[in-house]
Amino acid sequence: MNTIRPVAGVDVAKAFSEFCLLAPDNSVLDTLHIRHDVREDIEKAVNLLQKSEKDFGCSPIVIMESTGHYHKILFHALAQREIDVIIVNPIQSDSIKNLDVRKVKNDKWDAKRLALLYRIKGESLRTAVLASVNVAALKDLVRQYYDIQDDLTAHKLRLTGLVDRVLLGFEKDFFEITSMTGLAVLKAYPSAKAILRARPATIINLIAKTSRKGQKRAEAKYAFLRQIAQTMLDLGDSAEHLTLIIRAEISLIESLQAVLATIMQSMQSIVEQDRQTEHKSLAKAIDLLISIPGIGFQTAVTMLAEFGDVTAFQSAQSLTAYCGLDPSVKQSGSFKGTRNKISKRGPRLLRRALFHVASANVRNSRNDKAVNPHMQAFYKSKCQSKPKMVALVAVMHKMLFIIFAVLRDQKPFEFRDPIEHAARLAAKVA
Repeated sequence: MNTIRPVAGVDVAKAFSEFCLLAPDNSVLDTLHIRHDVREDIEKAVNLLQKSEKDFGCSPIVIMESTGHYHKILFHALAQREIDVIIVNPIQSDSIKNLDVRKVKNDKWDAKRLALLYRIKGESLRTAVLASVNVAALKDLVRQYYDIQDDLTAHKLRLTGLVDRVLLGFEKDFFEITSMTGLAVLKAYPSAKAILRARPATIINLIAKTSRKGQKRAEAKYAFLRQIAQTMLDLGDSAEHLTLIIRAEISLIESLQAVLATIMQSMQSIVEQDRQTEHKSLAKAIDLLISIPGIGFQTAVTMLAEFGDVTAFQSAQSLTAYCGLDPSVKQSGSFKGTRNKISKRGPRLLRRALFHVASANVRNSRNDKAVNPHMQAFYKSKCQSKPKMVALVAVMHKMLFIIFAVLRDQKPFEFRDPIEHAARLAAKVA
């Protein structure tokens, strides 16, 4: 049997793809224009691949770029027909754009270039695995969740700026502007004049109801609110024209919060549905991740949605590289760079989630006890010789190794003294 596989490069566009199939000797066997919404075009590509397998006695492989969501239709169609597909980062495919001396840039050449990339990189390029329906759904929901959360943050900042012009000092001794009480008061009374015109009892009852802190506390908060309202009027600019804008921002914030709650319910529903199945693989992985300090449901779902099945990674180091936490290398001749940053070539949401996990593990809880004493000690030792952000990245790296081990061994997290843990590992090796 021929050990050099036929390879097809696919340059993906929005509505169509260019397909170029190379023989083991790198001669072009065939090219094809595949329209993503035409089943016959996809079947033609499958038939060409199956024919090449018969002709050369070796299963073909397809290589394509990760292009947002455009590659997913063709990828699913090929993967469901049990054809090996490799999905590469555009950074990798761009690395051979100058393979020819002649400057050529078109879709057909790009398809051939992708096929030649496989010839260069070979088996170091990993075959993509068709994600389960639940994981694929979680990935879409997670990304939508963070996009909306970023929009929500932008509107909260804008509202804060507007309130500073109308009621400067609102957050100082009152409630946070975007808290339930803050939004309720600003929605009903979005200006200094509106607060002073309103009946005191009405505002006090609103504060007491939304804050649930008691009538006396509500009265004290109202007294402060009235004071800053009077001060703003005395300064001469009541900014009455901002009333409409403030209410519009509050409406947008409440709408986005409702959407986030709906998305969260959908994610929880997917996990609960998986919990009712025989294997419960997704729900079990979520529970294992939540056993790790600093990881809640949202973070656990984000991680599983972004890196999928951890068994697809050969080691914790390969998972680290996928997350973009591996250090970049700068070396040429006798020069060897010493100020290397992390590569940041993986999914940004993974690094975002890991940053929050690391931050949670080095802080103290409300009772002033360390959330993770060993990790906090590690962080403080790093801070003695490194900047704080560099030390925090080291914690992210260490937490990722813990996450990998928990999912690999299918065992919940447990606190261990580093010396004891090293002794256990040495005993296993022996």
